[in-house]
Amino acid sequence: MTVSNEDAWNSLVQGYRITGIYAEFLKRFSPCHVVVTKGMNEILLYGVDDFANNQVGYGIDQGGRKLEGWPENYLVIADRFGDPYCIDVTKENSKVFLAAHGEGDWKFKKAYNSFADFLDYLAK
Repeated sequence: MTVSNEDAWNSLVQGYRITGIYAEFLKRFSPCHVVVTKGMNEILLYGVDDFANNQVGYGIDQGGRKLEGWPENYLVIADRFGDPYCIDVTKENSKVFLAAHGEGDWKFKKAYNSFADFLDYLAK
């Protein structure tokens, strides 16, 4: 395992109910802070070390309380200048969704058919 702190990984996976390919990705490759530049965009891919802090402002507030209007099963796995890329933790191999921030209500659209497709996009 390449995760620097296995206890942190176990806590994250259990606490957020992460399964499937995304859980395996975090376990095997856990980026601590990865920024991928795609054209004019910078995409920040979350890892074990910064995952919980990066949920703040999306599904939870600074105090850890759930924010109204955020889908309960969505977790932010990356962002593009604050626009969240999310997965649905109720799906073992969820599609990846994207929404624009600062527009009032969250309006998610499918961005990729799977987390693997998202990684493929980032790798090109």
